[in-house]
Amino acid sequence: MGATVEVTGADGRIRAYQITACRGCRRQQLPAGLCSGHGPHRLALVTCGGAYDEAAGAYEGNLVLYGTPVTARPGP
Repeated sequence: MGATVEVTGADGRIRAYQITACRGCRRQQLPAGLCSGHGPHRLALVTCGGAYDEAAGAYEGNLVLYGTPVTARPGP
């Protein structure tokens, strides 16, 4: 928590987000509204989490990191 993540957008601008929350969920049950265009601007980074199920060839869950905007600056 509190880490800063930088993302370069299609427009070349670099946007920084501070990670403010971390939530675990089952692989096929991502939080409702995760990919919504409503509400304040935020970053939602989804990655694998939980135990690895060798038979299924996948992790059992996901980890979702949420970030709020910090700054934006021009790209290189």
